[in-house]
Amino acid sequence: MNNALIPIVSYNYGKRDRKRVDEGIKYGMIYTLLIMAVGLLGLQIFADQLAGIFSVAPETQKLCVLAIRIVTIGYLFAGANIAYQGIFQALGCGIRSLILSLLRLIVVALPLAWLITKFQNASVLIWVSFPIAEGVALAIGILFMKQIADKQLKGLK
Repeated sequence: MNNALIPIVSYNYGKRDRKRVDEGIKYGMIYTLLIMAVGLLGLQIFADQLAGIFSVAPETQKLCVLAIRIVTIGYLFAGANIAYQGIFQALGCGIRSLILSLLRLIVVALPLAWLITKFQNASVLIWVSFPIAEGVALAIGILFMKQIADKQLKGLK
């Protein structure tokens, strides 16, 4: 979706067509979120079967199922973040796209995961660092989008 979204939004941005830019962003975001929702539901429903593919000890399989169920909670946030990254690239805001990517994958997730390792039940809690990082990045992505809409898209017809 990201690769389809970038040329649609950038072409219409270059054409200075605000309506088409807004529609590209809207439908790109909707389709991305729908795809991620299907993935989320599928993995939530079939987590046991997916973990069962691997020949691991029952305790490890139980942790695998738990990890799948926790990490997939962040899929909707991740989908929106990935769409925003494409939108920012399409609108000539590559640095904001990079910042969003770094926030969600490194700046928030890694320190948070390290901090969680200090807790007694770290093997269970560690997985929440991923949805939290995606949520924090999404909040920043929404802020970036508002700034871009106010400055760059305001003058389009």
